[in-house]
Amino acid sequence: MIKLNVDDVNSGADIVKAEININAMLNSLLDKFGIPDDRKKIIDDMRDIVTGFSRVFSVRVYKNEDFCNLLEGLGAERLKEIIEIHVNILKAQDEALAVIEGIRDDVAKRELQVKFYGRQNAYPLHLKILFNGANSDEVYGKFTSDNYVAEFIAIKEEALGLVEDSRDVSVEGVPQEQVPQKNVYELLLADEKDVIDSIRNVVTTVSSVFKTSYKLYSNDEFYNLLNQLGIVKVKDIIAIYLKDLREKDAFRAEVAAVIEIEEKYALTKKLEIEFKKLEDFYPTYLKWIFDRTDADGVYSAFVRGDYSNNFIKLKSDVKIISDFNKLCEGFSKEEKGTIAYMRSVVTDSNIGSVEGYKTYDDVEFNNLLHDLGVERLREIIKIHLSSHKAKNAALAAMNKAEESQKKQDLKFNFDVLSRGYASHLKLLFHAFNADYVYHDFMGSKYAALFTNFKNEFDNI
Repeated sequence: MIKLNVDDVNSGADIVKAEININAMLNSLLDKFGIPDDRKKIIDDMRDIVTGFSRVFSVRVYKNEDFCNLLEGLGAERLKEIIEIHVNILKAQDEALAVIEGIRDDVAKRELQVKFYGRQNAYPLHLKILFNGANSDEVYGKFTSDNYVAEFIAIKEEALGLVEDSRDVSVEGVPQEQVPQKNVYELLLADEKDVIDSIRNVVTTVSSVFKTSYKLYSNDEFYNLLNQLGIVKVKDIIAIYLKDLREKDAFRAEVAAVIEIEEKYALTKKLEIEFKKLEDFYPTYLKWIFDRTDADGVYSAFVRGDYSNNFIKLKSDVKIISDFNKLCEGFSKEEKGTIAYMRSVVTDSNIGSVEGYKTYDDVEFNNLLHDLGVERLREIIKIHLSSHKAKNAALAAMNKAEESQKKQDLKFNFDVLSRGYASHLKLLFHAFNADYVYHDFMGSKYAALFTNFKNEFDNI
């Protein structure tokens, strides 16, 4: 943790020295994270906003030291993601304003400028609210679930509808009056054509995975649609498509990293399956986007859609596994396997449903493990393993015992006890409080019951 006591400075020289120190610490941290210079400037701008005075009482005003500690808590990858979210909003502002400038109707232009500057001026406060979290996890969650960029995309879309003719909008600095609207595809760069080719392959091909009734384009229909959209909107679509792919690839890396660390228990298996479903879903998502009756409808669906929102739940699952990894660092494979089994029991609503026992979700179970702490958790694992060991010993004794009516009677009762263990385990976790759960485990007699059966079988 970065520690700099800037509250004790007395003189102007002390203040300057403290500022130099905090800048050096921040720069060192960003270097460690591999943040390039242009993105460091973005961080400085964000720091100026969140450490500045707030007119909203409930919004936190950061000290420089606290801001540095927050960045440290976020880590390199999550910080880079937050930076890009902020940069995308700034880019969307520039693009919207550029289109507004091309509106010839002064009244309409002024009305849209008022709307634009209202959103732009509100953004610093909105940024403060995104940073108004109790910890780095909460701040990251606020950023990844935010969609303020849609405000400027919507304004840009509205402005495009108000531009009277193509001469009013430029394409990469070239007046669009010089850009022919026919054969838009031929105006694209090679890498842009690759993107359009990928999209075309999806919307002109029948899906072999997802059976849907979405519109199936011919090649001519697809290229005509591009021409109707125009070069500006086509480039917007390309940018959004590439953003979707970047976010998907970045999340794939997160999934791969957490799976590489964790054994192939239920959580990671479920995560792999769900991510694969979302990955396979993207072509269907594109088909849904293009299932419109006109070019404006396709464009609107593209700019308003947010494929990355599909990853929010899975990002939560990644965090659950990461938190579990941190808690169980140093645990043996057997210990982790025991916790995985316990998780499978307490999150199964079918177990103990008649008795009304508490069913956990994964976050609740992780929180309970965290509250128990490593030492008490290891004691609980030992109690479970002792029950498992006693059960196996009783089973071995039963298999050795000579056949008799007594053996059959004992076997029936032994099977009842064995089948009831999962429900018993859920009962031990029912209290939903670490102290109570620990106390209930310490009082569990299930191992002794299995041992009694072993002794009975031994005496046959």
